[in-house]
Amino acid sequence: MAAPAGKTTTADVSLRVVLLEGEWCCWRIIMTKLMEWLTGAVLILGPWSAVVTNTIQNEFTKQYYMEILLFPVFLVAVFGLVSIAVIAYRVYTFNDCQEAAEELQQQIKEAKADLAKKGLKLD
Repeated sequence: MAAPAGKTTTADVSLRVVLLEGEWCCWRIIMTKLMEWLTGAVLILGPWSAVVTNTIQNEFTKQYYMEILLFPVFLVAVFGLVSIAVIAYRVYTFNDCQEAAEELQQQIKEAKADLAKKGLKLD
């Protein structure tokens, strides 16, 4: 069963050929957010788990074993701090729409007047 136009399903292929300037010349990888996160997790957690399970042993991993062990915790903390910074920035730069607020107030007044004509009593 095909998905409606503009909709994607889990069965969609993530690698597609893109027609650029009339020629089939380029490959473009179209990744969903899930695929991006999974790729990042594999690229980080794969080597990390190899070091933690002592599959990879060298002087560097022996010297910095504790730091390597705590690396995922550090990543989660940094992710949280970046998320808080992004939210704070977006709240700080949030724009007020005075015209839209005035239009909404006018529509509320009109609705109250219309309801009052129909016999509904409002506070």
